[in-house]
Formats: sequence, C-alpha cells, structure tokens
Amino acid sequence: MDISQTLASWLSFVATAIGLGGLISQANGIHESLDPFHSHRKAEHLGFWFPHQHKSWGLSKPPLIGPTLSGNLLMGLCGTHVIHVTRLPMEGVGKAGWATFLSVVHRKPPSTHYARNHNAIETGETVASVGLTHLPVAYRLSSHGSGWMDLRTQELSRHQSTACTAISRSTLLTMMVVLNARQDFQQSDGSGFRGAYGTYCGQWYINWPIGQEAVVTFAPYDSHDIATDVYPPSFDQRVGPCIHAICGIISAPVSGLRVAFCSRKPAGSYVLRHVPKGYSGCHGSRHLYNLMGGRTYEYDYLSTSNEDTSLQEGSATDTLTLELPSSDSQGPVYMLIPFLEQTIIDHALDCLPWSPLSWSIHRGMRDILAAYSRPRFNKHRRDLANLLKQTVVDKPQLLDAMGWNPSFVRNSMGDMASSAILAGRGNSGDLVRVVVDIVLAVIRNRDLEHLDEVHYWRGTRKGDHHLDDEAIIALTKVFGMPPNGLSLRDIGLVLTSLLFYL
Repeated sequence: MDISQTLASWLSFVATAIGLGGLISQANGIHESLDPFHSHRKAEHLGFWFPHQHKSWGLSKPPLIGPTLSGNLLMGLCGTHVIHVTRLPMEGVGKAGWATFLSVVHRKPPSTHYARNHNAIETGETVASVGLTHLPVAYRLSSHGSGWMDLRTQELSRHQSTACTAISRSTLLTMMVVLNARQDFQQSDGSGFRGAYGTYCGQWYINWPIGQEAVVTFAPYDSHDIATDVYPPSFDQRVGPCIHAICGIISAPVSGLRVAFCSRKPAGSYVLRHVPKGYSGCHGSRHLYNLMGGRTYEYDYLSTSNEDTSLQEGSATDTLTLELPSSDSQGPVYMLIPFLEQTIIDHALDCLPWSPLSWSIHRGMRDILAAYSRPRFNKHRRDLANLLKQTVVDKPQLLDAMGWNPSFVRNSMGDMASSAILAGRGNSGDLVRVVVDIVLAVIRNRDLEHLDEVHYWRGTRKGDHHLDDEAIIALTKVFGMPPNGLSLRDIGLVLTSLLFYL
C-alpha cells in the first residue's frame, strides 16, 4: 500500500512538472500573442518617441504608435521646407530606423550643451593656448530640440524584430536626397533587390525580396564622435532645391528661369536644343517629378537631337562642343551647344541654388553644367584657393562664431579649403561645408535670395581674373557639384512599391 501511494505521488509530481514545463515553454508564445511588441516597448528602441505610447495595465496591450513620415515637393519633409541637419544622432536615439532618421534631421536647430571631457583634453589645451578658453570644445545634442513631437501618429507594424512605420515612395526619396544620398551597392536578380546608399549622416539599406514588401533601414555612422567633432553642430538644408537637383531642374523665382535638362546619353554626337514648355514630353525625370508633386508643364526642356545638320550655317561658328560621359561607357558624348542654348546654360549656372552640401544630382544636368563651367572655373581656381586660405588666417573669429572648433580653424581649415578648390570638385560633404562657410565669411551680409541667383555667368566679366562677391558665389556653387549622384535607373529600381521603413 505504501509503495502504491509513493508511486502515485511521484507520478502526480512528474505530471505537474511536465505541465508547468509546457506552460513555461509556451509563455513567450502566449506573451507574443497578447503583445506582439512586448520587446519593443522600451525607450532603448523607441528613443524620444517613447513618451507617445499609450499606457495599459491589462493583459492585452495596445499597438505601438509611431510618426507618420511624409515628404514631397509641396509639403517638404513632414511639412517643413527648411530642415536642420546634424551629422550625428542626438542623445537618447532609439534603435528603430525612423527614430534614428528623426534624430539627424530636425524641424528647428537642436539645442546643445557644451562640456569638456577626456576626449577633448587635447583640443581644450590647444584652445587655451590661443586665448579662447570661453569657446566650447565639445558638445552634446539634446533630444528635446528635434521639433518632431507633434507629428501625426500611426500604428506601427512588426517586421521580424523591429517595429516599422509605413512610408510612400516620394517620402523615401525626399529623405534620401536631403542627406545627399549616392549609390554604394546595388543588385537586382531572381531573388529580389538589394541596395546600399551612403549619405552624409548615415547609410540607407533597401531589401526587397521577390513577392514581399520592401524594407528600408537607416543606420548612423560609427566613425565619428560628437565629443570630438570639430564641425558646427548643425546646418540648414532646403527640401525643394534637393528635389529639383535630383530631377535635373533649375528653378529661379526671381528671374523666372524654369528649365529641365536631358539625361545622360549613349556615346555619339548630339545637338542640344531648347524646347519651350517641353518638359512634359521628356521620357525620363518627368515621371519622377510628377511623383514628387511637381508641375512639368511649367518647365522648358533642353533636349537633344542626333541631327548635326540641324545647326544653321550662320550659327555654326558660335557653337560650343562639350565632351561628356556616356550612359553606355562605349565612348564619349560630343554635345554641340548653339549660342541660344549657351545663354540658357549661363542663366542656369547663375541660378544654381546655394547649398552647404553636395547634391544628389541628376547626372545629365551635372555633366553639362560641369563641363561648360570647368574652363572658367580653372582660370580662377588658384586665386579662389588663396583667397579662402587667407580669409581663415585674417578672420578666424568669424568662423569661431559659426560654431567651428577654434583649434581646427587655425590649424587645418584653410589648408583643407585650398586643397579642395585646387582639386576642383566637392566630392566630400565635409569639404563642401568647410568651403561654403569660409565663403560666407568672405561675403558677409548676403541673404539666401542673393546667394541663389547671381549675374556672373551672364555678365561681361566672367572671363577675367578679378574675384568679386558674385564671382566667388558662382564658382563656389559650381564646386559643390559632385562627380556622381543617384541616376534615374537607381531611383527607378528603388521607387516601385509602398515601402516599410524600419
């Protein structure tokens, strides 16, 4: 009898243990069913968006909510046409890609506080040696200054281990171009599409498996540290000019120029032709411009023709020939530009928008403007380089006031600007920021309207060697055009479906 009771007790214990083990093993699954976002409800994941979440003490949790991101030509980025960009994320940024993005772009200049730390000891000693101990040597960015807390919200969707917010194609492109995106890697095959696009503030990754939704992630760089960054904490970026640049459009509200450029062509000889209000007939960037909310019927178009004989005999002596890159890499493109089209290009160069960064730029427009302006830029290159270097020597306090590290200004900034100008192109966001701010110190008292449009290329003095304010502004804008940007083919592969953004 005792043996039977003992055996029954052990069997009961084993059954209970097995039952408890089954419940424990399924606890995560039960928790997952009750709350799919249980691992994401932390400030470490949501960053500054964490206070937006609904509070609930029941077994069933409400879904997470995130920001509704939007962007196009009409509304800018989330209703803001001038954003403030920081190269590095703010403190307290979450792991979600949308939280990371909103920590490098801001509706208003981010608030900063300054402090010395062990990483800034050497910098601080150098600052003290020039008598500028009152200037900050290190800064941190406060998450309270982003300005995005009033964005309209939407429920987040879960993808693998991340809470995602849905975005449109135009929003993705807007977010990419304001940070100067360019292609690093791209592959399209039977399994789907994958691409990586570097920007000034981080890296975009796009993964689109066949038959599934596309997933976009944004990751900050780990190659810089806020405590040792010698650049100003933030700079302004305008959304509209960035979209125009990627579409190959020059729009000048003051003088009324509205013209779009043709795309890069296969190897051969072409004649550039001005077609009034002809942009609606373009079979390239106009589709992109329509997607971004633009009105193509308002723009003239610089088209091409293979017919060399279309040139009038009397105007052949006024025709300029440019050698440009081709789209098929089978040889150069020889672009014949009659006198009328030369005057339009002069006007377009005068109306290049002012920018603190290089552009994600339409390659056809970049090819023509760069080749057309290069001979005149080269005449001034050495004088401009010397002027910028001397400005740093003579007026370092102006750059200190802009937020540049005083030691960097006095020991490196002038040589960097001079070397960049002598190299002839702005293929680095850091170098463009250096050159642009030195030029602003040279010009002084110039509002954005006067920086956007000058009368240098259309003037009678464009070939001499005297550098006045208009010449400096015009040549700096030419310097800011990078050798490569996003091509329409790159964008066409990316912008083909509604995307999930992590």
